[in-house]
Amino acid sequence: MGPETEERNFRLFVASFATFAVTTPIALLVLDMLSIRTYLLAAFCWLLITSEIFAPVGGDSSWWIRLQWIKAGGWIVFLYIVVERFLAVLL
Repeated sequence: MGPETEERNFRLFVASFATFAVTTPIALLVLDMLSIRTYLLAAFCWLLITSEIFAPVGGDSSWWIRLQWIKAGGWIVFLYIVVERFLAVLL
């Protein structure tokens, strides 16, 4: 795949994630489930899904490498939330 395809994938990834990031708080508010934890977990799940759908074939694009660091930070936040909830139930 050429660079124009990878740029197209990047644009689709950003558009998809931005749309989700803007509409999800509204949906969570309507469902009366809005909290920062719920929003972060939903956004992180969507980040994982869209990053696999729009991943570059070679995997060596600069945006893809940066995204891997963002995903690593997301896993840290995810583990923090899970451990916090686990300790709340346990203690």
